[in-house]
Amino acid sequence: MNGHELTSALQAASDNVADEYAGEPVDQVADELLTGTRGGLHPDIAAGFVPDQRELRQVAEAIVDDA
Repeated sequence: MNGHELTSALQAASDNVADEYAGEPVDQVADELLTGTRGGLHPDIAAGFVPDQRELRQVAEAIVDDA
């Protein structure tokens, strides 16, 4: 997997989720991050993308905390 592609997809998803955040719980934010990240990846890469759930949750918590 191209690390740059993954980083770019995660950053874009994080920005989008943060911009649209409206008080959702952390678990929902984490789900939105995962969906958004997969949406930014090539379909073949997205199909095999399994993120570290702790790290994904940390990003989600940061979005919630910064709101």
